[in-house]
Amino acid sequence: MPPEYVSDTAQLENNPLTFPEVKTLIDGITVGENLLKKGR
Repeated sequence: MPPEYVSDTAQLENNPLTFPEVKTLIDGITVGENLLKKGR
């Protein structure tokens, strides 16, 4: 799903995440530049 769509949807739902924050999460990077793991 494109980050632009997710960011626009988040804004419609009054979610405070900014576009750069959404893109970072979609890219799988968290605060501290740790990578998100899929599954456990």
